Amino acid sequence: LEQVPRSRAFESWDELAELELPAVVVASRDEADPGHPYEVGERYAEAIPGTELRSEAPGSSPLAWQGGQLSKIIAGLTARA
Repeated sequence: LEQVPRSRAFESWDELAELELPAVVVASRDEADPGHPYEVGERYAEAIPGTELRSEAPGSSPLAWQGGQLSKIIAGLTARA
């Protein structure tokens, strides 16, 4: 999203249902970062049609910190696009 942090990127979650694009949501189970709860990632993935939800295994370092694994996910997304 091209928005300033904490700004509203959209008016309602229903707007996300109108998106027609390949998407992957990387949700973190990182308990040390309560500002980005896993449930928010789940909500994005549910709201955007056809979105793939990815995350690290419980107890592992956040997927967003695993450059190689994240790159593979992004490559897979672009291949499907």
